[in-house]
Amino acid sequence: MKYALKLAILGPLALGLGGCHRHDSPTAAAAGDTKASQPMELRIYDVPPAQTESLRQALTVALTPGGQAAVTSPAPGKLLIYAPDSSQDSIAAALSSLASSKKGEPTAASLNLRFWIVDAIRGDGVDDPALGVLDDALKSWRASMGSAHFKLVEATSGTVREGGQGYIVTDYQFGYDTSLSSAGDINLQLKVSNVLHPAHPEGLSQFQGQLNVTPGQFIVLAQAPAPTGEAPAGGEAAMARLLIMRVDRVQQR
Repeated sequence: MKYALKLAILGPLALGLGGCHRHDSPTAAAAGDTKASQPMELRIYDVPPAQTESLRQALTVALTPGGQAAVTSPAPGKLLIYAPDSSQDSIAAALSSLASSKKGEPTAASLNLRFWIVDAIRGDGVDDPALGVLDDALKSWRASMGSAHFKLVEATSGTVREGGQGYIVTDYQFGYDTSLSSAGDINLQLKVSNVLHPAHPEGLSQFQGQLNVTPGQFIVLAQAPAPTGEAPAGGEAAMARLLIMRVDRVQQR
């Protein structure tokens, strides 16, 4: 079972961070080796909730080309930055400057996209406790498909500005492009593929579609025969693997 969180990467924003860029040069390889040995630090930064995604984007563009940093956002108003210890003070200063410069700018609503990969196992049994939030969706599936209990394979989520696009990569890759419909729902172009087994003849290897999603609803997007050979010793193999998602608008404050 895996829980993963890697958030959407969108369009670039300019950001100057002294000492955080690596430039190509004849000594680039040696410089990279030196940086690789630098002490790393994980810090949590408080940022304006409405600016979380734009700040995360800017830092991603500025920091990740050097290969020595990771920027994620577990919730609006929070940034997790894993970077060399020597760069953290510059990052803090850049965040403060960017947040101040963007105070007067209008911001698009943010969307929280959540995905679950779930195995349905034939027969009565106890559902995985981690699937409690999906209870109604699983009951509906059980009512139409017959007796089953469910096991979580993977859960992941991402935050993106409404109208933006991005991707999440775990054992699966989730790529999405969002826009607002005239009715207030979310238009979503979604592509999901199995990274570990892209050509697997069974299991949920790929899903692609254009959806109109009502925020706050759980949707069973796809089901496929579960991969063989994954049953625990003495256990029963899953009869189906499900892809479930939910999209929520994040309140701006």
